[in-house]
Amino acid sequence: MLMTDLLRVPAHLLPLVQSLQHAADGRSPVDPATLSGLCPVPQDFQHPSLVHGQRHVARVMVHAFRLLQATGLREHTGALWAAVYLHDLARTHDGVCHRHGADAWTRFEQEAGLREALAPAGLGEDQWRGVKTAVTWHCKWRELPDADPHLVLARLLKDADGLDRVRIRDLDLSYLRFRQTTRMEGFSWALHDYSLTVPEGPELFGRLWAWTLARALRA
Repeated sequence: MLMTDLLRVPAHLLPLVQSLQHAADGRSPVDPATLSGLCPVPQDFQHPSLVHGQRHVARVMVHAFRLLQATGLREHTGALWAAVYLHDLARTHDGVCHRHGADAWTRFEQEAGLREALAPAGLGEDQWRGVKTAVTWHCKWRELPDADPHLVLARLLKDADGLDRVRIRDLDLSYLRFRQTTRMEGFSWALHDYSLTVPEGPELFGRLWAWTLARALRA
């Protein structure tokens, strides 16, 4: 991993990004307990369901960081973390809904606790506009226009979110946007099945990440 890549990663996310490289190199990864707090907890969700609640967001978070590693798009690390964190917080049901992304952004603007939780991302004004765009568009039926300056971030979020459609047995690889994502179906199923054995709470994401690293070390 190049130093220039690391300089584009928020400091609090460096252990997570580096841990994937360490696992790929056969070295011991970081302690996953240090990653608590990177994922919202059940009480943060308006509709804390099994389909769109904490387990779903924690799995999408894992997919997001693996996708950043696979594509080399680490300059989006902080913004993608914030987008994944927010994307389903404002859902009120598990059915088709095209507005909960915009509602999640409204919550972010109105709730000081959410802004404080995501402040470590260290994002600039334009990056926050990208987060708003990605979160707002992730649930729309149409794609973001190709000319939009935040297209890459929006596509990263949609692919990471899309990989977890295995939970409803509705993953169609033809809808994915990055070729790297199309190779992650098997991992998605394995992560989903393992996540159901882990209790929800502040340490959920850390435990899923530890499992991910252990799997990488065994590969």
